[in-house]
Amino acid sequence: MADNEKTELREKLKADFIANGFDGLSDWQALENAINASLPRCDAKAITDTLREKYFSVENAKKVSALQMIKVDDIHPYAAIYISLLQKIPQRIMLGKNRKIRFLTTTEKMIEYATNMLSLQEVERIAMICLDERKRVINAQFIAKGEESYANASPSQITQIITIYKPKYVIMAHNHICESLEPSHSDVSFTINTRKLIGKLGVELLDHIIVNKSGALSMAQSTDFSFIFNR
Repeated sequence: MADNEKTELREKLKADFIANGFDGLSDWQALENAINASLPRCDAKAITDTLREKYFSVENAKKVSALQMIKVDDIHPYAAIYISLLQKIPQRIMLGKNRKIRFLTTTEKMIEYATNMLSLQEVERIAMICLDERKRVINAQFIAKGEESYANASPSQITQIITIYKPKYVIMAHNHICESLEPSHSDVSFTINTRKLIGKLGVELLDHIIVNKSGALSMAQSTDFSFIFNR
């Protein structure tokens, strides 16, 4: 595309965005506008057309690493980095919210903390949150990253974290990519086994929170699963 054509397209995209706002754009139009505004020397339309052909949806494109886009799918490097940042920056912002949450003394705070860690993750991950005797957060980290709908954490890794941070309490949390928050059989087994494992080390499992993009479930507050946490 000639430079004058690129300029005309950029001006048209800008005018359409100003006139109609974000809500008036499709996902692909929004991405084209974003690439156009951030990478003015690139052919935003050509990049967007290539992405649509290869990944079919913006959500699929955001899941692909920048390195794969560049090396395998021949996407412009700056565009690949930009698309990767579209996912990483919101995740970082959500995680940053937890810096203001020091104590997890209520179920509501536990859910808020777990949601900030997990709600924007694109694959299933397991988080382990360690608390001291006052239920102050002393460590929170991801301990497993799985496929799109499955992750598993090893007992040795959990034991190692307990040994390092010496918490009084632990909260486990993981995300579901699907719409359901209902714990699976493996979720229930993992919770029971984790409670037994850390109990032998003198640590109490307070909750296992399941998060998806629309909400969260506390297993400790659930009628069907609260028995796991009752001593």
